[in-house]
Amino acid sequence: MEFQQAVTETIENAARDVANQLSKPESLEKLEQFKRKIARKKGTVESQLRNTIQTQLDGVHSGLAKLKESEAVIHEIRDKMAEVGHMYKQCAELTEVVNPIKDVNRKYRQLQATTTHINNIFSVPNGVRQTRELIEAGDLLPAHGILSELEHTRDELLVQLFLSEESFVEKNTSLHHYFEPLSGLSDFLGQQLWLRINDTFKLIAEEPRKIVTALRIIEREEKIDKSVAELLKEENIPASHIQGRPKRWREKCMEILETVIINKCTEVVPADRLTSPDEWIRDYLSSMASICFQCLDVIKKHGPKCFPPSYDIFTTCLRWFHENLRNVIGNLISSDLNSRDTSTLIIWIIDLKESFKQALSIDFDSVGPMISQEQHDEMVKICLEEEVRQTLTLVKEMMDEEFKFWCGSQGPDTDITGICYTSVTISLFQMVDQHLEAFTQMGRNIKLQLLERLIGVLIEFQDKYRARAEDYITQHSNAPLFFPFIIAIANNCKQAIDFTAQLKQRACVEYNATTLKREIEEGFKVLTEKFDEIGIHCCDLLLDAVFADMKPLLDNLFSKDEWLPQDHPHKLFLNIERTLTEHNTQGFVHLKQQYHSYIIVCALDRLVKAYLQGMLERRLVLKKDKERETAARLIQEEVRKLSSMFSKLSHATNTKHIGVIEKLSELVRVKQEGLVLEITALAHHYPNLRANHIIAVLAMRGDLNKNSAKKIMEQTPYSSDNLENSRPQQAGAVKKNDEASLLQSLNVPNPYGMFR
Repeated sequence: MEFQQAVTETIENAARDVANQLSKPESLEKLEQFKRKIARKKGTVESQLRNTIQTQLDGVHSGLAKLKESEAVIHEIRDKMAEVGHMYKQCAELTEVVNPIKDVNRKYRQLQATTTHINNIFSVPNGVRQTRELIEAGDLLPAHGILSELEHTRDELLVQLFLSEESFVEKNTSLHHYFEPLSGLSDFLGQQLWLRINDTFKLIAEEPRKIVTALRIIEREEKIDKSVAELLKEENIPASHIQGRPKRWREKCMEILETVIINKCTEVVPADRLTSPDEWIRDYLSSMASICFQCLDVIKKHGPKCFPPSYDIFTTCLRWFHENLRNVIGNLISSDLNSRDTSTLIIWIIDLKESFKQALSIDFDSVGPMISQEQHDEMVKICLEEEVRQTLTLVKEMMDEEFKFWCGSQGPDTDITGICYTSVTISLFQMVDQHLEAFTQMGRNIKLQLLERLIGVLIEFQDKYRARAEDYITQHSNAPLFFPFIIAIANNCKQAIDFTAQLKQRACVEYNATTLKREIEEGFKVLTEKFDEIGIHCCDLLLDAVFADMKPLLDNLFSKDEWLPQDHPHKLFLNIERTLTEHNTQGFVHLKQQYHSYIIVCALDRLVKAYLQGMLERRLVLKKDKERETAARLIQEEVRKLSSMFSKLSHATNTKHIGVIEKLSELVRVKQEGLVLEITALAHHYPNLRANHIIAVLAMRGDLNKNSAKKIMEQTPYSSDNLENSRPQQAGAVKKNDEASLLQSLNVPNPYGMFR
């Protein structure tokens, strides 16, 4: 059925192929060509088919030949197997014949072993006596030689006895009883060995021969144990058949050594905490470290010479000491140590590792940590919390003492340059340095954690310091020493800023880094900013007091009665100068340089603002040319005096922006024809001037109405559009030493009603 289907599909495919080839009329011309092509394909396919069939036939012939060969081999194997089975049956019959010979051979071997050891058997009592005498005399090596020969005889005889099954009674033969004294003798020898091993740390340096002898005997016994075990395994004899084997003296030796080390560590007993609260743990840990050092030093120098390399004696002892020290430290930690004892323990662990590494080239960390990370973190936490608690207590006491000092009758301290200060910031940062120094031995990481905590304490101190300063300002503003202490508070803040910078610099040097971790960097930044805020606040307070005294003088600037009279020129300025100079001499000079410069700069800004405000408020209307000339000259003279005065008060003061007053005075002096040119020049040199400033100054002239002023302004860079939108920003405090901030802070009137 499948073949018929394949034929049908082939015919259909052929029909489709022919239809495709003859789909066009011109294809009929190529009919012969198509026939030849199909004939070539048919020939090729038939050739391939014949080759394939031939290859398959060759394979079948080869397979049949191999099958025939395999059949012959199978028949041969079957014959051989039958022959082997017949021979095996004959061997079973032979075994019954050979068994008597085997019995005779076994008896011969037993008799031969007995004959070989006959001399040793009869010499057992004498050997036991001789061995005991040698052991008592301390000649352990010859004693062990005799004992090992006797034990070898016993072991051989017991093995042969076991092999004679009909006569064997386990551990209940005359042979067992005869050799029984050897067990006691072996134990006696072992006791002498263990006495020597127990004094290893002493004998290894003073009498190493004794230790070497003991170890040689132990190693011989180890070899005998192995050989006996191999023999018993070979003969399929239970290990319990041989009395006293295996002895495992090497294992016993290591157990005794470990016990010796445990006893050395436990024999150190700490003193009573109540009788020696400060020294008990230090003495206890020092004794413990001394014992460990002495023992490890002896083992490192003499151990490899006496102990076989397989013992790895130094590493083994190091591991045991490490384990015992770890137990000692764990017991101390669980005994509720206070913070002082905890810090002593942390430092001792670090010093122990470092000292052993330098003196003995021992790396304890290679064996394992002395304490777990959880224990370490908990100990560090206890130390840090207690340190912070004590520091906060001291900070509170310092702050209370400082406030009492402020309220007292004695003024602040002064240095050789006259700078006022109190000791609170010096004491505070000295305390911080002492705490950090105390934690130096605990390691850099712990010290860095303490630094982060102490920065938090300093910030807390800062907040309390500001709060107390505010209380002092509120409650004692009329006290006679109020201003000296305000100056001292500002200087203290500058001192604190300097100490903070030094502390950060030392930390960066110690940790070899340009920046510290983010939390510490932010802490230093907060400290600096907040201390500076307090200092600036104190300076502003001093400046407010000065300008409160000068307020009547400043309010009369550019007034016709107080400022313009010809008989007392510069009367107001001279009073201002005297007042400011007195305050500087009596108060400001006691400030540190940074805050002195700040207060002088702010004083200059306030005076410039007062002059500008006086000009803009139209306190004086100058209708005559002579009055305008005189007023302009007075303004310019006072500007020069003002610049000279502040240059003397502080060389750091920038007085360039005072020139805006002088330039504005030109608007008062110049003729109307020159106003446009003068205003244009002002707009070029002082781009922060606005139209409302110019118009307020023009109002002082008294010779311009609204239309005239507007007409002049329209010819300047200040267009009419700008006039409608040039209202100033809300007036505020002056914080920058430039004309831009000054001009923006002025409260400008609207004399001509030009502004919206």
